[in-house]
Amino acid sequence: RLDADFGKEGAHDILWLRTSFNLDLPQGWVIPIALKISGFEKKVNMYFNGHFLGRYRSEGPQEKFYIPEPWLREKDNKLVLMVDGWQPGIALGEIGLESYPPKKKLQITLQME
Repeated sequence: RLDADFGKEGAHDILWLRTSFNLDLPQGWVIPIALKISGFEKKVNMYFNGHFLGRYRSEGPQEKFYIPEPWLREKDNKLVLMVDGWQPGIALGEIGLESYPPKKKLQITLQME
């Protein structure tokens, strides 16, 4: 859960929230990951490792945003949220990561004749 004192840089009704984290994913597996966000009262633009991930709106319907595998890092993943229309006392909601079903990586070698 994020609160108003986390990463605060309020200016012109825009609040920037930043966090970073490491991932410890098992080798040899593809584990698709999504950012899950809910409960924010205002518009939120999301950026993951320098890439624009999507826009959350409180009226919905989307609350889960797939993170492409090439964007993921083992260490120092950065998530930045831009809350548009922020004012003191507005609910900031919750964010988290959620995995889709994992799949074993396959290596197939083809020989052309």
